[in-house]
Amino acid sequence: MRINEIKKLEYGFDRIFCIEPSKKCTQTLKKYNDKRIKIINAAFGNCNKAGKLYSSGELGASMFTNNPNLSFEKIIIIRTSQWFIENIKEGDVVFVKLNCEGAECDIIDDLINSNEIIKIYSLLITFDVRDFIDLKHREIQIRKRLLETKLFNYCFCDDV
Repeated sequence: MRINEIKKLEYGFDRIFCIEPSKKCTQTLKKYNDKRIKIINAAFGNCNKAGKLYSSGELGASMFTNNPNLSFEKIIIIRTSQWFIENIKEGDVVFVKLNCEGAECDIIDDLINSNEIIKIYSLLITFDVRDFIDLKHREIQIRKRLLETKLFNYCFCDDV
């Protein structure tokens, strides 16, 4: 898991938040014995609501699907900006890796709309919306919105 990399003391992280909607994956994360790790058993989104996680526990599990007949787990979705307001304080240096299997555009929209995006020192974005026919167009919209912010605190996994 990628968590092994971010746990390294050389990075100096004093808190590591894992936002994970899958109960199965949350159980795996709990096996890491590190007091800095805080596990949030929910998904980030642009509003607070209940949702479905298709193919929960599998690689590529998502709140979005091209096949509505897949198995799913009921999950909680929390508004990203609200969580930032409640948990990120002035002076915090925040690194975010967004690999959200399609939810990244809703998350970024919410962070831009609320201006909470300015709390992020470095944002790495993976556009998984490419995997969903009805969402592909959102990548271009979000890239344009990010440019309009005139911020330089983000990059794309394609470029790294």
